[in-house]
Amino acid sequence: MGERNGKPSGKLGMARAEGDNGTYVDIVTEDVVFKRYGAVLDRCVRYPGGELVKFDIWSKNWRNNNEFCQCVPYDSRTNTVTMIREYFPAQHKFHYGFPGGNVEDKHGSPLSAIQAELEEEAGLYGGEWFPLLDVGKAAPQDKYQEDCLYMYVAVDSQVKEAETSTDVEELITIEHGVPISTVHDRIYKGELQANGIATFLLALRHLKLLEYPV
Repeated sequence: MGERNGKPSGKLGMARAEGDNGTYVDIVTEDVVFKRYGAVLDRCVRYPGGELVKFDIWSKNWRNNNEFCQCVPYDSRTNTVTMIREYFPAQHKFHYGFPGGNVEDKHGSPLSAIQAELEEEAGLYGGEWFPLLDVGKAAPQDKYQEDCLYMYVAVDSQVKEAETSTDVEELITIEHGVPISTVHDRIYKGELQANGIATFLLALRHLKLLEYPV
């Protein structure tokens, strides 16, 4: 078994994955085959019929436990949202999205993490916060990733007077006052990341439950 940061890697000690009708999968072996910012794991699992199947799993190698957070900042006074436009190195393109980032040990909780990311990436702070999944729950981002995502909506956050400061690898511009219809148009044009679309649609649902005119 490989190691990450001097500690055993992967989920060899985790409970088996259980599906329907008694179906289950066990992890047999796991090794780190590459690591830098991220890590690629060579994971071998055993299926119910005894077949051994290998997968390349994308994981992380630093600062967090594969937990991410994201929020939609909503302004009830103008019925608009704040978006960011960021460079995506994998696609080598700029895409629209919403503030988000890693949940690190220093944050203490996913909520504290997303509040820090909102201030860092969008220059906003405060407001009323609502989780978009059941409290404490996060959604998996992809079947071949260990990453999971906590989603929030922030209502009526305030603009910071001081200039924002992002991480060195982030290239971001901020757009306040974006109409809801514009976000929909950008989704249909393929200009948003998939998890940003999910967060936005869940945010709209929650805002409607709160009787905002979205």
